[in-house]
Amino acid sequence: MSNIKIAILVPNPNVQHLETFIKNHVEKINFDKIVLYGGPIPFKLSENDKLSLLLKLTYKFNVFFKTKKSKEKWFYQKLVLKSHLKKHHVQLVFAEYVLTGSNVLDVCKELNIPIIATGLGYEISVTKIINDNRKNYQEFLKYCSSVIVVAKSMTKILTELGCDKNKIIHSPAGASTDFLNIEPDYNSMQLFAIGRFVEKKSPHSTILSFYKVLQVYPNAKLIIAGDGPLLPMCMDIVRSLKIENSVSFVGKISQEQQRDYLKNSRIFVQHSKLASDGDSEGTPVAIVEASSAGLPVVSTIHAGIIDVVVNNETGFLVDEGDVDTMAEKIILLLSDSELAKKMGAAGKHNIQTNFTLNQHIQKIEEHISNQYKVIKAIKD
Repeated sequence: MSNIKIAILVPNPNVQHLETFIKNHVEKINFDKIVLYGGPIPFKLSENDKLSLLLKLTYKFNVFFKTKKSKEKWFYQKLVLKSHLKKHHVQLVFAEYVLTGSNVLDVCKELNIPIIATGLGYEISVTKIINDNRKNYQEFLKYCSSVIVVAKSMTKILTELGCDKNKIIHSPAGASTDFLNIEPDYNSMQLFAIGRFVEKKSPHSTILSFYKVLQVYPNAKLIIAGDGPLLPMCMDIVRSLKIENSVSFVGKISQEQQRDYLKNSRIFVQHSKLASDGDSEGTPVAIVEASSAGLPVVSTIHAGIIDVVVNNETGFLVDEGDVDTMAEKIILLLSDSELAKKMGAAGKHNIQTNFTLNQHIQKIEEHISNQYKVIKAIKD
């Protein structure tokens, strides 16, 4: 790649707590880069990142004399971030999430460093977050070079906040080739789901649909991976319906375990919906990975899911909350292994053609290069 020096800013506390989406960017974006962690203002290069003597003196001076700077929100973190960006001669900031980008806006403005941000969903869909940060978002969207979104539905939200449509780049998080190499068991009676047990994933809706499936296919099995606040409730529902022998909660799993479950399943299921606080999906990586593995997907008409699942071709999409129709589509696929195989193959081809991880990373790299050339030309 070119000799552009970039800083990837992630709000996670450290490298051990990265979502797959961010981890792929950190590991695979092929530029000379530094990666900064540490919360709303990413400012740490490592867990043991320490202030230099000069920074310590600068910080203590401002605090002792109660200067205007010392009273600013996140003064310490911004001081360290600014130091890292200057020390490492960073030419472009790649911020994971619009919220992170808006939080570091004043630092980047001061150093005249352009920002590209990703829009994953949560920070630009939850009503309270948008309202609390509306002014900062608007300022950020005017300054930023672009926003890379994982779902086309995010374009409307960003433009309503004042973002120029030409700044918005659509690129769903892709699936790695490891998933493309999977051959599912189309004779299996197993369904697989994976994700956080939170309202927008609506795992209880998946369970209620599966309960109806069991009335027709009592030997069917549902594996649900993941954890989250709604897990205890979902376990209670399974117990109350007396289907403990048909539903397995396997907790957090590795990608290797995920691939094994996909290999031994016939169908991938996920009943995503709009949460009461406005939270919605971007494009769920798990759905892209399942389709990449060759499983037909039964999900909902929701956010970026409609971008990657072709209804009636690579799977079935039902209305949010329609557990009856979801059950009907699952039953149809369990009754016809050839249909499951046909849809799975179409899904694999769709992902391989349009949504691989390599394509996603390449699109980001090309965009960073192009944006930097434009910005450099303006400066020159």
